Amino acid sequence: MKALLVDDNESCLTLLQGLMDTIPGVEVTATASASEAWWHLSDPNQSFDLLIADVSMPMIGGVELTQRVRAHSSLRKLRIILCSAVHDRRTVESVQNLGVSYYVVKPFDLKLMKEKIQRSLGLSSDSGTVHSPPKILP
Repeated sequence: MKALLVDDNESCLTLLQGLMDTIPGVEVTATASASEAWWHLSDPNQSFDLLIADVSMPMIGGVELTQRVRAHSSLRKLRIILCSAVHDRRTVESVQNLGVSYYVVKPFDLKLMKEKIQRSLGLSSDSGTVHSPPKILP
């Protein structure tokens, strides 16, 4: 399985990479910009099972990146977790309408984040057993 991480905050990106390293069988690509993430996502020679993106980034944020993903026919079913320190009602509702798997408020609990990642990938949180991933809204 492959995951793409995107966050302009180097500390958060490093934290997420370390967390992903504790999940067996997941190959991680990390980038600090949504533009670079889009480059990876739109490359026909690459495919990802999960995108974890920060909402607030310069130029292109996680919401706009998610909108691009949902508009691209070959990426519509990509599982997405968005992260942000912003958790006002308007932001949360707009994110829910994008069909993301989870919206995680920073700072997040590492154990809970790992569980959300594993669920998004269809993995059991205890054994690495594969299960059906959560349903993604169209």
